[in-house]
Amino acid sequence: NASVSVKALIEGKLIIDDIDVTVDDSTDNNIVDGSTISKRAKPGDEVEFEVTIRNKFTSSQDIKIEDVFITITIDDIDDGDELEEESQKFDVDANEDETETITFNIPEDAEEDEYDVLIEVEGEDEDGNDHEAVFRTVLRVDRDRHKLIIARSELESNILTCKKNGLLRVVAQNIGS
Repeated sequence: NASVSVKALIEGKLIIDDIDVTVDDSTDNNIVDGSTISKRAKPGDEVEFEVTIRNKFTSSQDIKIEDVFITITIDDIDDGDELEEESQKFDVDANEDETETITFNIPEDAEEDEYDVLIEVEGEDEDGNDHEAVFRTVLRVDRDRHKLIIARSELESNILTCKKNGLLRVVAQNIGS
């Protein structure tokens, strides 16, 4: 009556091969899992994650991974709530890669802080086996010390003359720190 311990290393065949992050037209290439994105975002910036997924099945195995989708979550950035976006579903042929882009807009009221970003990829191969990959990074948000945005402006009259007073209504929002 003997027992034997068996340890198996199961390698998923769906991997995150590369991630590039563009923050307001400035790109940080080849982000490393667990690292901090070097480009800093500001409230109102557009942040674009370009994620390359690879199917590690060989060409001779010829197993496609189907219905792959990417979910990106930025924790606590929207007044304590997360922002989450998901790609459309796509297939990845054996020994091939596919690149998808997911875009976020940083909320105007985002605090100056570091935010955890979770990138998850899921798919199912032709044999019905699930494949998953997870990647973590950190996005830093800075706020300008003194920054106002004009949310709305309205001129009372379309015609102004030197002898009359005009009225301009302005709604401004302080987005500085």
